[in-house]
Amino acid sequence: MERGWKRRLWPGAALVAAATGALIYALIRAGDHGWLNTVSLVLCAAAVAAYAAFVAWQRRTSAPLMDLRLLGRQPVVAGLFVITVATALMVGAFFLGSFYLQNSPRSQDSASGGRITGAPAGAPERPGTAEQSAGPPGRCPVAWG
Repeated sequence: MERGWKRRLWPGAALVAAATGALIYALIRAGDHGWLNTVSLVLCAAAVAAYAAFVAWQRRTSAPLMDLRLLGRQPVVAGLFVITVATALMVGAFFLGSFYLQNSPRSQDSASGGRITGAPAGAPERPGTAEQSAGPPGRCPVAWG
């Protein structure tokens, strides 16, 4: 490559970073304020515009960050589909599984959180039990929280 190609990478990197940041912030904000909130819609539109500017920059520059034709290849599309479905299933299992374990008749007060997060067995589950299980005097109890 010729000299100065690193300087031509920065506009594309800045565009894709700004677009991804705006999209993530719009998704987070939409959960609190609603999908039809003006700020959420403006952030989504800004993300789409920045992604479109990124594509235009990648087609125009002599040293692109990535070959955009790769995104249209069948193995890449299939891989992205599998990753998306696997992520949705995993997040759904953790999210819905926590509700199931909280409402299970066999679960106690906060024990279901320990099953999901992997809290150590025997860790105090309610306030007040840390003092009761502190052990001999002179040792510092560890608070599990």
